[in-house]
Amino acid sequence: LSQSVAAGGPAHEAPAPVVRNPAVLLESLVARLRDPMALETVAGEIRIVLEDGGHSAQEMNPMLLEIFMTHVFSAERVQRGDRVANYMALLPLLPEPAKTEVRQQIIPKLLKYLTAKRPVTTDRVAEGIFAYAEAFASIVRMEYVAIDGAVKTISTLLTKKDNHSAGITMLCKTLEVMNTELAAKCNPQKLEELRTALTQSLTPDDVHLFEYDLRTIQNILRWDLQPQQQPQQPQYAAMPPQQQPQQPQQQFQQQPQQAVPRLQYVTSFGNHDKTIFSMVCDPATSVVITSGQDGEIAGWSDQRLQQTDQVASLNTDWSPNIDIIEGGSQTLMIAHTICKDAKAQMPPRMKCFQRVAPERGTGWQEVGTLTKDDVKLSPGVSCMRTFKGVGNEKLFLTGEMQSTPSGDQACVSLYNLNYASSIASMRPVRTFREHHEIVLCIATRYSDPNVFLTGEKGNRILLWDARQSVSSGHLGNSVDGTCHAKGVVGLECSDNYVISCSFDNTVKLWDLRKGCGQPPVMESNLGKSCVKVAIGTAGLSTGCAAVSTLDGLFFLDCKTLQGFTQPALLAAREQRGRYYALKFSPSGDALYAAGEGRVVDMFRFG
Repeated sequence: LSQSVAAGGPAHEAPAPVVRNPAVLLESLVARLRDPMALETVAGEIRIVLEDGGHSAQEMNPMLLEIFMTHVFSAERVQRGDRVANYMALLPLLPEPAKTEVRQQIIPKLLKYLTAKRPVTTDRVAEGIFAYAEAFASIVRMEYVAIDGAVKTISTLLTKKDNHSAGITMLCKTLEVMNTELAAKCNPQKLEELRTALTQSLTPDDVHLFEYDLRTIQNILRWDLQPQQQPQQPQYAAMPPQQQPQQPQQQFQQQPQQAVPRLQYVTSFGNHDKTIFSMVCDPATSVVITSGQDGEIAGWSDQRLQQTDQVASLNTDWSPNIDIIEGGSQTLMIAHTICKDAKAQMPPRMKCFQRVAPERGTGWQEVGTLTKDDVKLSPGVSCMRTFKGVGNEKLFLTGEMQSTPSGDQACVSLYNLNYASSIASMRPVRTFREHHEIVLCIATRYSDPNVFLTGEKGNRILLWDARQSVSSGHLGNSVDGTCHAKGVVGLECSDNYVISCSFDNTVKLWDLRKGCGQPPVMESNLGKSCVKVAIGTAGLSTGCAAVSTLDGLFFLDCKTLQGFTQPALLAAREQRGRYYALKFSPSGDALYAAGEGRVVDMFRFG
């Protein structure tokens, strides 16, 4: 600020400060609002420019408004997914008369943009609807707009064909910003009118188009939202069909005209005392369950941003691997646990928990523990994955290092919970012994419960049929260099496609229809050793992959099968360290990432 101030006034008087190039200075100050920690400092400096900068309010206030609107709603910022609320927080800190003038000017600008006619299938990121709706939600929370009036406006938009998309977006964003405060402060009659407008205007297509929005509305307002119109006569133009979350496996080919979805940082939740190493999403409750090196296994709501359940405190143990398996009327969670004290010489254990209150999203009860005294103490069990077999069989696989008369042997063991009289007495129904080095990751194929893949510390990815002890072969070929050059640390499968990542910095996409020994259909070098990979199988995430490396988190689009898009670091956020756990939400509208930051970072599709 001092560099932009020049002395003014007669030489015999104390010089009055004059801000040179106030527009340039205001642009730089507004840009700093991207960092919420800079708010008070920036607001103080803007106050000085407006009040003591040597320029009139008639000149400065319109200038500030134009700079603010141009910067906050620029195409670059909208596409990047910056938090608009960070910028809107400046408004109540402005001095008068700037605060009143800017408020009076910005509200009609927001409403004019949001009420413009658009098709229901419009790209809400590219059109800036998310950004403008978040700005609207901010001024509602500040009560610059009466809450009852805001609710009435949303209700009106919901019932209009060309404003339906904006209405749903505005309601969702307002609830994200205000949470239950909206219902508490709104006139009950206006709230009921809003509910009626929403339920009567919903179509079956909306369930696909606005999955995240509707789930947010249902969770916060506790409304049961069901489409009122029949699918054969939809009110609005339908989006290209997407799979339901209950049938997540799709191939990567999508309609080429569809815009590639983007991920933007939304928020963080969860609170472990040490690094989080594993995470799973409960498909029935959408609760995110995490396990950390602190020995805690806990469930979290991404809507309320708070803990919903303490699954287990493992005391002397901690769990590097957890996974959920559904089947029939039971939902089970398997946790691979190891002793915190490596000197204790305790064997690893497999703990089994049963969900006992799914309607509340909470309630897990431990039902048994299998002590793995048939493996080496270290590394013992190296990875674990659950899957549902034929006829609702509950199965899980473990990567193990066993001691044999001929030396240490890396293998994979298959367990069937349906066959065991008790968890403690379980024994493998089959063991697979073709790996040369320790198994680091396992992927199962949803569309065929007999097929799974394993990746080892060497460089091989083996394809298996659970009914046979001999593998079907391996992906890639070491002779022509098409396999990974180093250890395979991440594997995920979506129908006929497998995505793998490795210590060699590369991510590869494989087509199982081409057979074993064939090269990948595409690959990308991320420049740093990979840590984890996740693949989307529902909604907007279908055909998308997220990969964490030693120094970043990357979002890759695999839909066109013409090669990966240029890897791009996800939206800027506070540095959290490495991510050791990645999961897409069951509905496919969000990505959860956790690791050294000890919290879960949530990224949402635009």
